[in-house]
Amino acid sequence: MPGRQGCGPNAFAVLAGWQDTAGHRQFPARGHPGRCLPDGIPGAPCNNRIATILREYPAHNGTPMRSPSPLLLILVAMITIACGCTQTMPTAPDPTTERPTATVLPATPTPEPSVTTMPAPPADPIIGSWLGYQYAASGRYEKVWTFYENRTWVMTNRNMKSPTTKVVKGKWSASGTATYSAVPQDGAPDTFTYDAAKDRLSDTYFQGTYTRFSGSIAPVTRPPSLEVTLNSAQAVLAINGSHPATGYRYLILNISVTNLSETAGYVFSDENARVTTPEMPVSKAINRKLIGKLEDPFPSEKIGIGETRQGNVIFGIPEASGSFTFRLIGDNGNAIAEVITRETIWRNASYSRSPG
Repeated sequence: MPGRQGCGPNAFAVLAGWQDTAGHRQFPARGHPGRCLPDGIPGAPCNNRIATILREYPAHNGTPMRSPSPLLLILVAMITIACGCTQTMPTAPDPTTERPTATVLPATPTPEPSVTTMPAPPADPIIGSWLGYQYAASGRYEKVWTFYENRTWVMTNRNMKSPTTKVVKGKWSASGTATYSAVPQDGAPDTFTYDAAKDRLSDTYFQGTYTRFSGSIAPVTRPPSLEVTLNSAQAVLAINGSHPATGYRYLILNISVTNLSETAGYVFSDENARVTTPEMPVSKAINRKLIGKLEDPFPSEKIGIGETRQGNVIFGIPEASGSFTFRLIGDNGNAIAEVITRETIWRNASYSRSPG
C-alpha cells in the first residue's frame, strides 16, 4: 500500500515566510507568485496550494503582513494534512502472496563427448608386389616377389627364354627399420633392404633390385614335361575273373609316357593318374588293387629324360559313361602332361589286347 510522505521543509518555508534585510518576516503579497515548486518534485502539490492561499490572503493596509492570524495558520495546517502532500512510494512485495520470479535461462546443451578416432597404423612398406630381372648363362629371369600382410610371401622366377616358372614360398619378418628377412620353406634365407626415397627393394642373396609393381603378370602355363599317347581305351565288365561293383565298368587305358623335361625323372603312381566322366567327378587308378588281374600294367619304375614307357592303367567308371578325360598330375596337383579326352569308349564284355 502506498505510504505518505510529509510536505517537508519546502512547505513550511512557504508557511513561515522569509526575513528581509531589516529582519522582518515577510509573506507573499496578494497576487505574488510565492514560492511555488514544480509539480514534479516531492511536496510540490502541497506547497503550491499553500502559496496560492497566501497570495489570496488580503494584505494589511496594503503593506506586507507581519504575522498571519491564528485562523490562517490553522487553515493552512488543515490543508497541509488534507491536501495529500504524499508521494507514492514503491511497495515491497508481500512475502505471503508474492514470490520472486526466477529467471529461466536457456538450457545449455550438454556437449557430446569427443571421440578421437585413432588412425590405422601405416601398412609396412614391404607389403605388395615387387618386380626385378636377373641375368644368367641360361638367359634372362623375371622375379616377382609378393609380400602379404599375414607375413607370408611368394616368389615366381620365370625364365624369359622358355615359359617355365618356379614358385617359392615362405615367411617374412621385419628385422629393422628398413630391413626384412625372407625365409623360404626350404633353402637359405634372404635379406631385403627398403629404400624409402626411391621406393625400392634390394636383396643380398640374389643381389637384385626390385621396383613396386601394381599391375598383373600374365600367368605362364608350364609346358608339359611328359608326353602321353593314348594307344587304346576300352570299358569292360570283367577282367580275368574280377568284376567291378554293380553299375560300373572297368575302364582300361593303354598309354605310352615319354619324359621330356623332368630332371628328377618320373615315377608312375595310382594317385597321380585321374579320370573324370560326366557322371563321376574323378576316379583314381586302381592298378595296385588288381595286381595279378590286370595284364601289362604300367610300370612303376622311374622314367628318365628322353625315356618312354608303355602299359595299362585301369579305373572304375559308371556303366553309363560314354566319354572320359584323362590326365597325369604332378605332386603340386597341376597337370604335367597334355589332357586327353575321348568322346567314345569301346565296350566289351572282357578285356582284349586288341580292342576294336
